[in-house]
Amino acid sequence: MAYFLTIGGLALLGIGGEALVRAAANLANRLRVSRLLVGLLVIALATSSPELAVAIGAALGGYPDIAVGNVVGSNIANILLVLSLGVLIFPMSCCQHVKERDLVVVLAVTGFFVWLSAKRGEINAMYGGLKVVMLLLYAL
Repeated sequence: MAYFLTIGGLALLGIGGEALVRAAANLANRLRVSRLLVGLLVIALATSSPELAVAIGAALGGYPDIAVGNVVGSNIANILLVLSLGVLIFPMSCCQHVKERDLVVVLAVTGFFVWLSAKRGEINAMYGGLKVVMLLLYAL
């Protein structure tokens, strides 16, 4: 039974992922914006909402280490596993200036997180708000 549920869950996950990508592409076409922008905003936020729910629940429950581990682990999995497997299946191309900008942003945000974690020892509401502002500035 467990194997059946696992296979069924993976099949539903694949079907749901395909539906999300198709809907996002249609949204980009309707709004006349790039698919990259829709991917960065709609898909990224939609797929990150479970991690957000777990992180908020863990933090409110008094388990901040779980919240941080969930966020860091999710980012590692997204960058190293999901992106890598996607590129292995279908090579991706992107403008050079977009790659350079995104690399700088990823490195800066990662460096900021490491600095907050190591040097300051805590990530409080002010730093969380600052990171939300950074996300909004990046998305614009």
